[in-house]
Amino acid sequence: MTFKKNLDIEAILEAMSRDHLVLFVGAGISANSNLPSWMGLIKEFAVGLGINREVNSDDFLKIPQYFYNQRGKNEYFKKIMEIFDTSVSPNLLHDYILRFKPRHIITTNYDNLIEQAIEKHFMFYDTVKEDIDLPYSSNGRMLIKMHGDLKRKNIVLKEDDYLNYSTNFKLIESYIKSIFINNTVLFVGYSLQDYDLKLIMKNVQGILGEHFQKAYLVDSSDNSRLSVEKEYFRNLGVNVIDKFDIPNKYLDKEFPELKSSQGKNVVKILDYIFQYKESDQNPLDSCYEKLQAFNSLNTIRVKDLVNLFDIDNYFIEKGGKLKLFPSKDETYHSDLLEHLNTIKQSYEQQDWEIKRKYDFIKFTFAKTRLSEMSVGKQSFTFDFSYNNEPRIIKDILLNDYFSVNLVAKQDYKMINDFENKIINELMRAYAKYLVNQFVSAFEILEKISLESYRNKDFILLYIIEFNKRYLIRKLKRNTGVQTVISLNDLGESVFIEQITKIIETYEHSNLKINDVYEMLAQKDKDKVKFIHDLLQEQGYVSQQLLRIKELTEKVTKDLNTRFDSPNSTSVNNMVSNVHEFFDYTHNNFIMVDQYSEVKEYYYSYIKSLLSTYSVKVKSEVQTTQDSLFSGFFLHRLPNHSFSRKDVIIIMKYLDCKKLNEIFEEYDINEIEISFPSIHLKGLFSNLITSYLEIYYTIGLREILKNMLCLFGKIKIDPQDLNELIDDMLRLLSSGYVEHDIYFTLLKFLYDQKQNDKLESPLIAKLTIAFINKLLDYKHNGHQGGFELDALNNNNYIQGLINLINQSEYENFSIELDIEKLIISIEHGNLSNNKRSILLQVLIPLYRFMGPVDQKSVKLILEEFLLQNFEVKIYGAACEAGVLQSTEYFEGKLFLKIQQTKNKVENSSMKSYPDPLISELGVLVLLLRHNKINNKDPFTKFIGTDDFYDLVIQENNFDFQKFNLDWFPYLSEDEIKKILSSSSNKEILRKKFVKSLVEDELGYQIKKFYLDYFEI
Repeated sequence: MTFKKNLDIEAILEAMSRDHLVLFVGAGISANSNLPSWMGLIKEFAVGLGINREVNSDDFLKIPQYFYNQRGKNEYFKKIMEIFDTSVSPNLLHDYILRFKPRHIITTNYDNLIEQAIEKHFMFYDTVKEDIDLPYSSNGRMLIKMHGDLKRKNIVLKEDDYLNYSTNFKLIESYIKSIFINNTVLFVGYSLQDYDLKLIMKNVQGILGEHFQKAYLVDSSDNSRLSVEKEYFRNLGVNVIDKFDIPNKYLDKEFPELKSSQGKNVVKILDYIFQYKESDQNPLDSCYEKLQAFNSLNTIRVKDLVNLFDIDNYFIEKGGKLKLFPSKDETYHSDLLEHLNTIKQSYEQQDWEIKRKYDFIKFTFAKTRLSEMSVGKQSFTFDFSYNNEPRIIKDILLNDYFSVNLVAKQDYKMINDFENKIINELMRAYAKYLVNQFVSAFEILEKISLESYRNKDFILLYIIEFNKRYLIRKLKRNTGVQTVISLNDLGESVFIEQITKIIETYEHSNLKINDVYEMLAQKDKDKVKFIHDLLQEQGYVSQQLLRIKELTEKVTKDLNTRFDSPNSTSVNNMVSNVHEFFDYTHNNFIMVDQYSEVKEYYYSYIKSLLSTYSVKVKSEVQTTQDSLFSGFFLHRLPNHSFSRKDVIIIMKYLDCKKLNEIFEEYDINEIEISFPSIHLKGLFSNLITSYLEIYYTIGLREILKNMLCLFGKIKIDPQDLNELIDDMLRLLSSGYVEHDIYFTLLKFLYDQKQNDKLESPLIAKLTIAFINKLLDYKHNGHQGGFELDALNNNNYIQGLINLINQSEYENFSIELDIEKLIISIEHGNLSNNKRSILLQVLIPLYRFMGPVDQKSVKLILEEFLLQNFEVKIYGAACEAGVLQSTEYFEGKLFLKIQQTKNKVENSSMKSYPDPLISELGVLVLLLRHNKINNKDPFTKFIGTDDFYDLVIQENNFDFQKFNLDWFPYLSEDEIKKILSSSSNKEILRKKFVKSLVEDELGYQIKKFYLDYFEI
């Protein structure tokens, strides 16, 4: 495959891309709107003078001068106005001229066709018709009518006009000459014999000599020019492009809008110039040049890639196969794929330069995670194995924030992960950001921002400036009066004054990224436009939020639809979209993690994936024989199998509470993962190591809670679970563990218990670790501690004990230094927390102690109750078998509850929870478990609480007061006893029916109705 390069066209396109292209428009353009050419205009004057001979170029200035001299000024302009007084509109050539978006348009035409075309396309050019207009041009783009305007009657046509031009158009002439210094000029609508063309070039050459940009001329001639003619103009500084320079397929195009062959020749040449990059240039070179725009990125969005190649229609199949659908007559993309396949098949025989460009193209396409690209039947497979995840992003995907922190801390060690030094430092700044070292991250960005600006690496400059803006927002906090971030929220030691200075310096900075963009050349603007649009005030994030809402609606719709394939397009599209966003922002070190919109985005994603578990019946349905698609099996959406990246997203971005709410909403007991559970152990181990080693743990605490919440719903191999608990014990034994982590750990253990994966030795290990930590003065003392919080807020020890099967009680072995614990609450660091330790530790563990320890606990409890009787502790002690109910203690119990009742009744303030109801709740448990010897005194409290009345009155209870919500709290024996009375059963049946009709019952209560009333 051979390709023809046209250096002249490439120079024009290069100037166009840099916004350095200026167009000179001659009479040949207006001629295609039925206005006379210069020759035609001169002939009109010749007829008026009675000149019948053939007019030539030597007459062009003389004949209008003869007419002016003979007829005078009025008749001269009257004649011109008669010639041009016709209703004309811009033609196709005007449209093509404006497609160039030239910096300036300079014309020797007097008509207003170009102005009409500019208005038609809603473009903005200041029109300059005489010198006085030039200073008032403020737009930066001008239409300069260098030969005047008909309405102003200052046209340049006759000989005197040309001789006096430097006087009459002094400013315009000087400005036009200056344009040739650093702009590329393209002449359109001029012939090679055009006097104006030669005059302009001679004047410029006379001033600048050879020190001006080469100009180009589109020749409209049907005939090939002699080489001597082209050489003449080349010496004038003008390279000629004619129809013989373009391929036949462009010459064969039809343009019926134009009548003259010259006009058609011009539009064919202009059309080819626009198509050149995607046609006859070597597609390997063209593709290589285009992809340079992505050189500073580690991950590329497919959307940006196809936009760069001007493709509107495309589709990504499963497996990363990109299908392109260009316009019918566009062959660039298929030529590119054919060329790549040719190189691939003969790679070893290619020269070094081709190999370099070919490898770069494959390397760049690998950044999109695409595996294949196809156009029609032509396809190319990207078999280049490239992992575009930077080192610290791999660490994030492994939960290894310890390694991320090492990168953040190594301020004086060179990072050489990338060839580009700026990207290495950007990665270091991103590592600091991940561990909340916002100040030092900003300082690095400030340094490399200037460096990327000097290097004109505008992609990196955009990312750096976006990150700086984000960090400033993190460092600032507005609460009516501007203050700065709390130092407790930072993972580094800094002074408030240092933060304040950074904020002030940034806000007075001269570097404004949008201003930089506006000052770029058009070529550079085109390269960075995608990142400019992307990072405009969370533009990318806002786009993604809208997109996830669309995809969520599709998934919701698909939940109730059956498909001919078990794979869901809506779910696959969502996964692909979100993973691309994750990869793009992380791999390119874009700091968006902590935006609330980003967390909302990932929440919507995870909730949609979990919604697939809401459809409990997944059975196939076969279509009937008489249907159009008879014999097909239709499927429901399968439960989504979560990848490692999905798991990381849950851990990083979701809230544990919201995650549990989703599990409850969709009644999810177990979720599926697409990787071995042994990897969960690695994720957990890495996080625990990070938690213990890193100064800033607030973010890691949330990840740990989310991890425990999620892992509770995953089937974990028993051996992996043992090792996971061992890792947790590393943290529990030595690190600071907030009470909410203890609570989440309990939830995780309960979930694993449902899967029968939890063994009692693990419970023993956790209990021992907790008690030892409790006794450690460094963690818990007179002022409190996290373990004490876990006891008071979460009833942690009782929660652990509830995980043990009653059948395992006798064999449950736990070695605790109870004597040390008792000494600690009597005289040591836990003396201020004696009540909590008795209630939350010693009583629950009593049944697992040896006789000596049990005796010690019993004595201390009796002593405590004698000094300060407390209903809750007494009830717990009786329930656990520490104490036996006696007449003395029952009397104390009655008096205490009576005192509380009197206090409540005499108080005008209501407390929550109601202390009387709480104490009656303890009494209810004792009554139900036969721990009260004499119930009679306690009948005095009948009428205070309906549930209490049910328990103490038994058969005398008025079942019209029975609340159906009590069923889950009653034992099976208690329910059977109640329902043994036919009258009771009938009353409750009617209550159920009424509530069912009014739809007031939850699923669990409805189940009781089905179990006991629908038999």
